[in-house]
Amino acid sequence: MLSEDKKTDRHGLDVLYIGSHHGPEKELCRRYGIDFTSIATGKLRRYFSVENFIDPFRIAKGCVDAWRILRKFRPDIVMSKGGFVSFPVVLAAWTLKIPILLHEADVEPGLANRMCARFAKVICVSWAETMKYFSRHSTVKKILWTGMPVRREVVRGVRAKGLQFLHFDDLKPILLVMGGSLGATSLNNLIWRCLDKLTETYNVIHLTGKLGSGKGSTPALRSGADESFVKNLMRRKHSYRAFPYLHDELFDVYAACDIVVSRAGAGAIAELCVLAKPCVLIPLGTAQSRGDQIVNARILDEAGAVEVLKQGEFSDKQFISLLHDITKNEKRRDGLIERLKPFGVRFKRAAGQVAEVIMGMSHG
Repeated sequence: MLSEDKKTDRHGLDVLYIGSHHGPEKELCRRYGIDFTSIATGKLRRYFSVENFIDPFRIAKGCVDAWRILRKFRPDIVMSKGGFVSFPVVLAAWTLKIPILLHEADVEPGLANRMCARFAKVICVSWAETMKYFSRHSTVKKILWTGMPVRREVVRGVRAKGLQFLHFDDLKPILLVMGGSLGATSLNNLIWRCLDKLTETYNVIHLTGKLGSGKGSTPALRSGADESFVKNLMRRKHSYRAFPYLHDELFDVYAACDIVVSRAGAGAIAELCVLAKPCVLIPLGTAQSRGDQIVNARILDEAGAVEVLKQGEFSDKQFISLLHDITKNEKRRDGLIERLKPFGVRFKRAAGQVAEVIMGMSHG
């Protein structure tokens, strides 16, 4: 939410982030100096769950919480990126006649943004293909193809600093594996199964997501694996570095890596497009998600800009063979890079374009 009536930051805006009580947003806001508050939340599910009988009450409380926060903060604009936290805030903003800006990151909008679209004044989308999903909402005055905003620090990484941070013993190509903010069970297991073969050719950086301490299971780990398991791997494998996640170091690591294996979340692939890194995408399947990553990956795959492997439909041998072919085949690798660049150009401009929309709405 944005307001110009209170103390302001260096851009002349006062920003308040509304999140859930138990999500990771609070810590991220603290790191970047953004005011944070939380509301009660309930998930908008499209499948049967006992929680479906409880969550309507949580959503109703969230709407009341959001209404009180908006009445006190008095923002000029509410911006929503979707997710189950957003609907109560958007609904409360609509009742208070506060202009609403939506941004949709994925190719196919999520349920929350589909529901919020009827209340929005402006909708910004990351992909041209997304515009058709919102065009039927006659109440929306503008649908803009802005692209997905990307952190400016992404392109400011320094390869030499990345190499110094990683401290690999040799000059093998560097493979970066990213499973998303919470890691990825099957992707982690794939890398661990293939690690002996991978480290013969690559220095491997593995972002595993948060690991367990040995006192219980965790979604990022295979059965019986924990922090000590990964530490033992790093002691045995001098070409392997594992981190739960990286903060500012990630930008230098980006600059240092030669090839990337990643899920197909909107944020990750936008950054990879901006960096024009040859990559293999392994999107989450429909058993773990609504299928948004599959559609995201398909857009880039059809453009010949990435290689895509469908979860559960490839062998370890096929995975390793694909990586080796991209690494050794200069023509194939350069082709991927060149076809990523046009996507990266738009994503580089996206933050500025969305900011212009926000400023235009705040003065309009």
